Amino acid sequence: MRTLPPMSTLRAFEATARTGSITRAAEELCRTHGAISRQLRLLQEHAGTTLFDKDGTGVRLNERGRGMYDVVRSVFDQLEQSYSRLIDQARGPSCTWPAAPRSRCAGWCRTWWTSTACGPTSGSACP
Repeated sequence: MRTLPPMSTLRAFEATARTGSITRAAEELCRTHGAISRQLRLLQEHAGTTLFDKDGTGVRLNERGRGMYDVVRSVFDQLEQSYSRLIDQARGPSCTWPAAPRSRCAGWCRTWWTSTACGPTSGSACP
C-alpha cells in the first residue's frame, strides 16, 4: 500500500510553492485561501514536518519544502506530459480539409481529397 498524501494536498502545495502565495494558489485552483491553508496544514501533518516558513504576511518554502517541491514539480510535469500523449493517442490520426477552391470544381476537389487523403488506403479517419 502506498503512503502518499492526498492528491489535493499536493496540488495545493505545488501551486503555493510555484506562485509563492497562498492567495494566488487559491485563485488558480478556484479555492478559498482557508481551503488551501488547510490542505497545506494537512500535508505538513502527514509528512510530520514543516515545508513553509512564515515570511511577513506570506509563506516561503524552507529547505525541506524546496526539496519536496523539486520532486512534486517533476512528477506533475511527467504526469501532464503522459496525459497529453494519452489524449493525443485516444484521438487518433486526424484529417484536415484544405481550403476549398473558389471554382466550379470545388465539389470534385472535395471528393478527390476525401478519396485520397481520408480514403480507405490512407489510414486516416475522415472528419
